Amino acid sequence: MTLCQHYPARLVCRLLDFPRCQLYRHASPPADEESQLRAVLIRLAGEWPTYGYRRLTKMLRREGHLVNSKRVRRLRTYPVNPITAAKMAGNWTFLHHIWG
Repeated sequence: MTLCQHYPARLVCRLLDFPRCQLYRHASPPADEESQLRAVLIRLAGEWPTYGYRRLTKMLRREGHLVNSKRVRRLRTYPVNPITAAKMAGNWTFLHHIWG
């Protein structure tokens, strides 16, 4: 990154044949962080079954988790347990009633 401090990033990336979009890309969160967040989300959704993703996002933020609503929506819509997923296959209304 020292070259980019002295020269424009566009020029450095062009000379090195490096995609400029990857220069600013952040690493994805580790899988264990994702599973911990999913466990907390399942606990909160179990305590408050009528809450939707917006309220659950606010509750997670109050507990100190750095999440946004899109991530909470993604985590809560996919079943965790494959047995549960097999039972609910094709029954989207049941899934909607569980997760709000």
